[in-house]
Amino acid sequence: MKLPYKSNTNVRITSPYGYRIDPFGSGQKIWHSGLDLVGEDKNITAVSDGVVAVSTMLDKRYDKTRTWEWGNYIRIDTYEGNREYYCHLNARYAQPG
Repeated sequence: MKLPYKSNTNVRITSPYGYRIDPFGSGQKIWHSGLDLVGEDKNITAVSDGVVAVSTMLDKRYDKTRTWEWGNYIRIDTYEGNREYYCHLNARYAQPG
């Protein structure tokens, strides 16, 4: 798998794909359909070619689903027909299109 970092950097998985203990305190085992990474390089790039479909900030005051937990996120629609979500971003520099 190509990592979303431009340079060689130390990267660690902070939350793996699959079941995990709810990080928001319920203590229940919940499904996590993503892979959370943290690297020394704070600038990331897409791991696949595609088009930016969404670039937005979600706010729990307005989003009534748990999607608000994504905060700043970008969705890329790949040329293969997949959707890639880059969430929990400090900032977004890509715009739709």
